[in-house]
Amino acid sequence: MIAKQRFFLKLGLFILLALASVEVSCEVAYRVLKGTWYFKARRASAKGMIQVHPYFGACLVPNVSQERNGIRINHNSFRCRGPEFARPKPAGLVRVVALGGSSTYCAGVSDNETWEYFLSQQLGANHEVINMGAPGGTSIETMSQTALLFSDVQPDIALYYLGWNDAQVQHVQDLWPDWSDSHGQFTVSLARGSRDLEERTAAGTLSRSAKSRASKPSSFPKFSITISSHPTSLMAGSLSSGIGTLKKLWGHITKRWQRWRNKKGSRS
Repeated sequence: MIAKQRFFLKLGLFILLALASVEVSCEVAYRVLKGTWYFKARRASAKGMIQVHPYFGACLVPNVSQERNGIRINHNSFRCRGPEFARPKPAGLVRVVALGGSSTYCAGVSDNETWEYFLSQQLGANHEVINMGAPGGTSIETMSQTALLFSDVQPDIALYYLGWNDAQVQHVQDLWPDWSDSHGQFTVSLARGSRDLEERTAAGTLSRSAKSRASKPSSFPKFSITISSHPTSLMAGSLSSGIGTLKKLWGHITKRWQRWRNKKGSRS
């Protein structure tokens, strides 16, 4: 009986050690792919706040609220940061919308500390400022928002706060006119990264990324951008390495179990 308990105790410790080894290997693989450790990226990111969009590349997840490192961020049902706003626009209300990237979205502060919030306070009660910014936003996304969403939002004034994200693609050789081969891939990667960071472990997020790359996107139109933005071979390699480790573990467990049974049979 004591020998059996010792065997299962050693087996449990061996399994924990093997799983820890897989997780450490995946952390290293994530570090190689992304340039940072997964546990740090997950702790500092707005996980679950951004999702893939077929036209914008990425957009805010609607109806979510998170507090991260003391910063409170809310998304309303129209995929904008901040409280809900009336549609159609009430009579007598002057509606101002702000469009741009992370400096418009104001990722580093709470809802009541964004420059849109302070602008709304200064303009007065008959004015409303809506934050339509999103991390990574450029003139491409803001043009699409203007063409597709303004008929519902009904703004009187539109503020475009852009520059840095646009400048990052200006020196890309043979850049497509719609930027889909550079900035488009970045925005999809940003959205996919926000989704993948919901996983608690690096092994989980690498497995999820490998599976999503292996499956064909069914909801994207033909003119949409490609999803792959990182070397798939490295992710596949880390995944196959983890599977190989589990196979070796199972073979070791089987041998130990057979050895224990043979030893028990010889005693009897």
